[in-house]
This record gives sequence, C-alpha cells and structure tokens, in this order.
Amino acid sequence: MPIWISVVLIGAASGIARDPSPGVDVAAVAAIEFCAAASHQSRVTIPAGYLFYQAAQGTLAAELASMRIPTTADAPPLVQRFASTSPAVRLGGSADYLKVPATKGEVWIVLGSGSLKGCDVMVTGVKKIAEVQEAVVNGIRNNPKWTLLHSTQADATTPIIAATFTQAVPTVDKPSLGLRLKIQALRSNFAKPDGIQLEANVVAGNFAITPTISQ
Repeated sequence: MPIWISVVLIGAASGIARDPSPGVDVAAVAAIEFCAAASHQSRVTIPAGYLFYQAAQGTLAAELASMRIPTTADAPPLVQRFASTSPAVRLGGSADYLKVPATKGEVWIVLGSGSLKGCDVMVTGVKKIAEVQEAVVNGIRNNPKWTLLHSTQADATTPIIAATFTQAVPTVDKPSLGLRLKIQALRSNFAKPDGIQLEANVVAGNFAITPTISQ
C-alpha cells in the first residue's frame, strides 16, 4: 500500500509564529520518530518547517524545477549518495527526501515507498558530534515506547557506535507488527562534518521483541 503524505504549512498569514529551529540532536530524534510513524502508518503529516524533496530525476525533475518544486535531484550530493545505498531504497521503490530544520548541523530523512516502507535519517555538518551522538541514542533510550535490544561502544578496534531498538505497534489485522530501529555512528574522531556522522534506519515487520544483554 503506498504511503500518503499530508503537507501542513504554517506561515505568517496564519498568525502563528514559527518556533526557532531545534538543536541538531533534538531534530534528529524528532526525525527518527517521524520515520517510526511513516514506516507503519498509511498516512503521515509532514511537520511545519520540514522541506519536502519529491522523488524525481531527468525530465520529470526538470519539469518540477521549472515549477519551483524541490526534487531529489536538487538535494546535496552527500544526501543523494546516502540515499542511493540506504535501507529505505534497498527495500524497493523510489524515495522522497525531507530536510529537517536544525541548528548547528543538518538532518535529512529518506522516505522509502517500497512495500516495507523503510525510512532513514542522516546527520551531517556537526562540529561536536560526540555530544550529538550520545544525545540521540539517549533520546530514544529514554522513550518508554522503545526497547533496547543491543548496543556497542566504539573502541580502538571498533570505530562504530551502534544501538538497536524495537517497538511493538500491533494492529487488529497485524498483532505481531513491530518496528526495528538501528542507530549507527562513526567514532567522533572519524565522523567529520563533511560526511555522514550518524544514521538511523527504521523498518516495520513481524519482529520478536526479545532484548539481549547490551554492552
């Protein structure tokens, strides 16, 4: 079933002032929660301030550009490279992008359209990435909806920080439906601001919610 996206725009004409953009860690956690909803719901609403990039290449991208509609072809090369190998795209179908408002860094969402509706988040452009990495993992860990399955810390031989979570989202027709979230990040001395400094991948399916001992 394709996912339907509702776009909500709040501007000056509405009389509602926009909140200032949150810090990149808060924005990343919000993006992950958006992905959690998008991966299993048939309809999601894009929060005000998120910039939507429609999946398009070639002639279609040029036509949309002439109408000033942002497309995935307009996204920065780093985002396009991330999306080309992201789980959301590997699960099948095209993918739209969303740029999440954030300060002191950038947060992007890759929203897949395949049958499993994967959704991925990437963070880049952060100077003090170690603090952001810890804040994002803790932001998810402190949400009682998520169950930590496994986590690893970077060390001299393992340069990747990783944490895997699950969340049960049963429905009447899918009582075993759940979400799997994997957060990965390079050790801070490797995670440079011009590269992907943290990524999170969410997918829905029939997952067993059985935690293992975390490290």
